Amino acid sequence: MKDSKSLKEYNKEKSDRWRQKHEVEKSKEKYQGIKNIDYVECEICKKRSLCISTKHLRHRHKITRKEYIKRFPYTKLCSKKRALSQARYGNQSNKGKKFSNEHKLKLAESKFGNKNPAWNGGSSYLPYCPIWTSKEFKEYIKYRDKHRCQNPSCRIKLNVRLVIHHIDYTKENCATDNLITLCISCNSRANHKRESWKKFYKRVLHMNSL
Repeated sequence: MKDSKSLKEYNKEKSDRWRQKHEVEKSKEKYQGIKNIDYVECEICKKRSLCISTKHLRHRHKITRKEYIKRFPYTKLCSKKRALSQARYGNQSNKGKKFSNEHKLKLAESKFGNKNPAWNGGSSYLPYCPIWTSKEFKEYIKYRDKHRCQNPSCRIKLNVRLVIHHIDYTKENCATDNLITLCISCNSRANHKRESWKKFYKRVLHMNSL
């Protein structure tokens, strides 16, 4: 009969095997229907997951992330899918955390004005052209574009609030060949990578005029 020490070790190995199998099955259910999911494996406990987190290393193996990298310099800490999601949606490490008012002010000040990556020289404070205040003029642009978002890859199709977008991002230029109808979502997306969107919407407007 097995002694108490060996029985404890056996039960621990059994529970570790069950937990590892359960976690892999759980992650498969979570990403069901998505093909070619690559996992990374912890070199110490052989646990497979999308990312080897600092929480896992600290609580399970009592080591830091730097110590783990020193011991296993050629191992991957993050899978390709996790890296792509972080690049697309950003690092959401602060999600769900509660901060004090002082810390919130510091975070706001760190991204205010020219410290913000989307800063464009304060163009939001510049005035529009005089005709921009005319509702009839805006309705004419929407009527010309058949009251539809002119982005062919628009994600929203029904019950969309439409706005008028300046193609060259110059508020004072309200010429009809510089204005195009977009939904709110596509209009906000156009604030990033402006040069590429400028060429894209010029081409769209040209194709619609043919």
